[in-house]
Amino acid sequence: MAKDSFGKKVDEKDENAKVAPFVQEVRQGISLEAQMASDGFDGNDIPEVRVTYEALKTEKIIRGKYNCHIVLGRDRPGWLPIQLPQPEDPYGKTTGYGGNGFKNCSSIDIVAGVGGVDPNYVDGSKRKLVKVGPSFQKDAARIYISQTTDLDRDFNIGLNAATGDVPTDRLPIPAIGDSGIGIKADHVRVIARKEMKLITGGDSVDSNDEPINFIGGIALIGGADEKNLQPLVKGDNLKAALEQMLKYMENLSGMLEKINANIRDLGQDLMSHSHNSPFFGAPTGPPSNGVGFKASSEALNFTLKEVIGFKQALPKFRLNYLNPAGSGYINSGLNSTN
Repeated sequence: MAKDSFGKKVDEKDENAKVAPFVQEVRQGISLEAQMASDGFDGNDIPEVRVTYEALKTEKIIRGKYNCHIVLGRDRPGWLPIQLPQPEDPYGKTTGYGGNGFKNCSSIDIVAGVGGVDPNYVDGSKRKLVKVGPSFQKDAARIYISQTTDLDRDFNIGLNAATGDVPTDRLPIPAIGDSGIGIKADHVRVIARKEMKLITGGDSVDSNDEPINFIGGIALIGGADEKNLQPLVKGDNLKAALEQMLKYMENLSGMLEKINANIRDLGQDLMSHSHNSPFFGAPTGPPSNGVGFKASSEALNFTLKEVIGFKQALPKFRLNYLNPAGSGYINSGLNSTN
């Protein structure tokens, strides 16, 4: 099901259904050439819903024509999704460090798609546009840079770590009251033509000139779930551990082979075993219950074959998984971590 310019579901077969009512009114009574000129082709203008951003006196706005802008000001993340905008402050003027009178909290807010696709940004007549403030939830795509901010709270992530609800030994350091850069969109790609590095640390003090006592790592979080984070495995260490384990298994298979040979020999001895009977010292015959034959036969025909097959499988495992030329080599040829 398609959506119109207000985000409402419409019939895909109705060409005008996807167009806002005020755009349909503009098109009535004009030529096809004029319609083409107003439909955005060849870089021409196109009628679409445009919101008005409620700027502060301290903000400088570099505004584009189609709901995109750069706001140069102070930390102002707007209301969180878990917070209800206050009636006296619907545009989030009092949010963030800037809205609460803090110094040293300059910010740059780059947004494409201010307000996103939301019919609530236009009143019932679809004509009078309403004002909006920053919305880290609804705005379509954003790069937010701030000298001082609570980055996890701004983007409504990492709240478990920030509130201390779960142990933090494997969780990212809460981003509270520090400089930060946040990037949010439906899809994000970061591309390097030659090489890319994600690095933590490097400085002894932070942006507030405070000593850094702990260097955090790099957390890869899918589904915004920080409770189930686990440490990454180091490939070289894992390879060394598996190599050692294979040596232990090879030694174990050697011991089993020796035990198997001893059992076989013992079974053969039992098969030919005899001793002097109490009746005039006459020699006895071999055991008649077949224990010696059974032990010797199983050791020779079954156990020995399994041990040999086990020993032969170990080199294949090493070649496939622990050799860089193997098809299942456990280490990546491109990516590394510490």
